[in-house]
Amino acid sequence: MVNLDESTMDPSLRDAIVGHKPFVVENMDDLSPSFAGEEFYNFFKITGIKAQLIVPVAVVEGRTVLGLGIMSRVPTSFTQEEINAM
Repeated sequence: MVNLDESTMDPSLRDAIVGHKPFVVENMDDLSPSFAGEEFYNFFKITGIKAQLIVPVAVVEGRTVLGLGIMSRVPTSFTQEEINAM
């Protein structure tokens, strides 16, 4: 599990989390450590994850507290059909 600090993350990621919307990263190599914090960045570097699709599945008191994700070790473009299926 990777803890994210909403106060320091990229606005696009923060907007997805706060807005309870799916979030897609097609190629992690395009991101910098400041995107979601050093812990997030290092987790994906160590595991070799290159792409991810995360959708919120649990919202408590207006906050996304749990997301369901698909990850890939190769850069991946997720289709709208795949995003909707989540």
